[in-house]
Formats: sequence, structure tokens, C-alpha cells
Amino acid sequence: MAFSGVLLAWHVPVLFDATLRSGALHALEHALFFTTALMFWKQVIESPPLHARLSAVQRVGYLIGAMVVSWILAVVLALAPHPLYASYAHEVSRPGGISALTDQQLAAGIMWVPGSITFVIVMFAYVHRWLAPAPPVPAGPARLASGH
Repeated sequence: MAFSGVLLAWHVPVLFDATLRSGALHALEHALFFTTALMFWKQVIESPPLHARLSAVQRVGYLIGAMVVSWILAVVLALAPHPLYASYAHEVSRPGGISALTDQQLAAGIMWVPGSITFVIVMFAYVHRWLAPAPPVPAGPARLASGH
């Protein structure tokens, strides 16, 4: 929840524009992105000595939930009828001479497609583990002696 909440909050236009006017606020934004990302991925990827409490199936659901939140944000950015961020809307020039709206739509596409790659790779790894057959139980000395 924190990871998705921070992502959404900092994309609210008034907060986004404020980070461009204040170095301290911009640093706080990135510190929160980093901290909540660490908290998020700690629940997904085992990283001793920390241990995730979620099962493989729960981890996949957790990833899907976070990915859907970022997709919704990307769709909002892509389908907005005008630039949402005043600071970018008023820039005199942009690479390639594109409009502020086109720039926002390209950013949404990057957020949506390449931004989903990490989620999808980790999801497939857990789905593969979940669906893979259990390894055979090795025969121990007690099992061999009893004939089973």
C-alpha cells in the first residue's frame, strides 16, 4: 500500500510541480520512492537475513496489485486531454519539438510497458515455481530398510 500510495501521491499535479520548485521536497520524493520500493520488494524477493512472509501465490497477487496501480496511473496520464503538470506545459522547447501532451503520453507509455517488465519477470518466476512439480523425496536409510 505504501509503495503504490507514494507513487500515486507524487503524481498529483500540485505535489509533482512542488518538487520541481524545492530541492528538499524533490529529495524527499525520491527518498520515499526508494524506501517504499525496498519495503515492497522485501515482501517479494527473499533477501536474507530478511524473510518475506508471503507464499508464492500471495507474492504474485501482491505484484499484480502494484502493477495495476501503476497501469491506472499510466492510463490517466495517457488519456488526459491536456498536460497535467504546469511546469512541463510551460517549457519553451522539448526534444524533437514534441508538445507537452505528447511528452506526457510518451511518459505514460514508458511507465506502462517498460515499467511493467520487472513485475512480469518476477511474477513469471513465482508462477513457474508454483506450477512446477515438487522434487522427489530422496530415499533415506530408514526408507530403504523398511522397503518403502
